[in-house]
Amino acid sequence: MKSVDAIASHPLRVIEELVRLGRGVGEVRVEIAAIANRIAARTNDPLLIALATTLQPPAERERRAREQLAASTDPLVIGAWIAGLPEAEHAAAIAPHVVRAMADGSRWDTLRDLVHHLPDATARAILRDCFRLRATEADFDASEVYHLRGWDPDELRTAIASELAAPTLYAAWRLGDWARDLPADERDTVVDHALDAFERIVATPTYPGNDPGPFCELASLLDAPRVLRALAIVDRMERAAAWAELDVSRSSLASRLAELGSSIEADAIAAAIGDQAERAWARGAIAGHRIERGEPWRAPEPEDVANFLYGLVSVCDAPPAADVVAACRAIAATARDIGEASQILDDQWATPAEPAVPPAPDDDEALEIARALEARSLARGAGRSS
Repeated sequence: MKSVDAIASHPLRVIEELVRLGRGVGEVRVEIAAIANRIAARTNDPLLIALATTLQPPAERERRAREQLAASTDPLVIGAWIAGLPEAEHAAAIAPHVVRAMADGSRWDTLRDLVHHLPDATARAILRDCFRLRATEADFDASEVYHLRGWDPDELRTAIASELAAPTLYAAWRLGDWARDLPADERDTVVDHALDAFERIVATPTYPGNDPGPFCELASLLDAPRVLRALAIVDRMERAAAWAELDVSRSSLASRLAELGSSIEADAIAAAIGDQAERAWARGAIAGHRIERGEPWRAPEPEDVANFLYGLVSVCDAPPAADVVAACRAIAATARDIGEASQILDDQWATPAEPAVPPAPDDDEALEIARALEARSLARGAGRSS
């Protein structure tokens, strides 16, 4: 069964799928819960036990959660036990753990784990509170917090309005990042605000620390006129101040221009990139876009092969036609480091994609999947013990 194949490679995936199945079905929930408990008990993993317990009847689930919560220290396990409490208690139960997380140097990782198994509404409310607490800190990136869980559209619009009313140091990056999550008919206006924000900091080099260069993330949202505007801003940055990574910006923008169908203009931008590695990457990305449109493309020089192929596979993330794959293999054979170049293609094109987890099944299919998952878990356990 394909749905079993997609999730049966690890006990955590098995338990998470059983929890999903058990929450979405009726009469077979009891049997699925029993199967989840048996698998969790065999692993003796606190997280799996906590997750399996969420399938128990409310009284038993809440009793176990209250009993185990005080003794748990791992944020993922804490969040899983809190998920077993009545939803009205979630915020109060998680509050002391959030306070500790906010004082911790790795607070965002900890927060992500704490809310991972909570309902969306609870998780977003907690992260909103964190946003309000830390919004004035220079190192705070609101989009990072929200992306721990995802955006509520109204919250997203409120955050954008707040950023526009009182721009922060990283307004250009935040607005560009948030524009991606907006409905298409609202996106361009916020993208323009992001471009305006980059204009304002031309003479003030700054980086949020999680972006390879100005416009690298924003590039995929730009149409051709906006790409050209971004390139003009990059040129002004280069003349005005000590910005780093501007060649990375140019390579990203050249790739976007090629994606939009302006390969000749993109070639000219790539040719002007000073850094050899970035120039090769840009040419590879442009070649990838040409391949996707069935246009002619050119092989790189031997010293540029690896970076060229990195750029190409960033666009052609799935194997292209057989003749193109053969041509790329031939190009890899001309590289100064043949092993590295070949590995780039192997890593991208030779690994089968993991099957997608299917939508929630009906009761009969849910039970069939649950039994198959338990059988596989038993088989793996027997294999390890033999």
